[in-house]
Amino acid sequence: MSKKSVAKFTIIVFSLSLLFSMYAFANHVVNNSPATSAQKTDCKQLSDADLTKTLYDKIKADKDLNTILSQINFSVTDKKVVIEGWVAGKSRRKAIENLVKKTECVKKVKNELKEYLKTGCAQGQKQCGEICIDRASTCTNGN
Repeated sequence: MSKKSVAKFTIIVFSLSLLFSMYAFANHVVNNSPATSAQKTDCKQLSDADLTKTLYDKIKADKDLNTILSQINFSVTDKKVVIEGWVAGKSRRKAIENLVKKTECVKKVKNELKEYLKTGCAQGQKQCGEICIDRASTCTNGN
């Protein structure tokens, strides 16, 4: 091997080892950072209001559901969620229910979403934004 070939070989080996070291360091930092560590929520410390906010934040973050935010209401009591309001179609109704069911700390879900827009509130209901909810429910629509 000529001196030029040895020099090129040495540079290539050094470059590859440097790249490998950088990759290993970056991988170590990412895997051990607090943001990526699985942090379980302490459900006993999570208030119903915090859980309600979490549900609305999830709807806001979902590009397929965020346009119907004003049409739904989450009433949360003791981590049990009642979903009220209306959506267009069974697929959206089911998507919202699944989103709520997958939310950490939710104990039970009652899906009372209608698949049509009702005009006026029925007896035993009250106005909550653009929708009607059970009179005993808390209006959280728009939070």
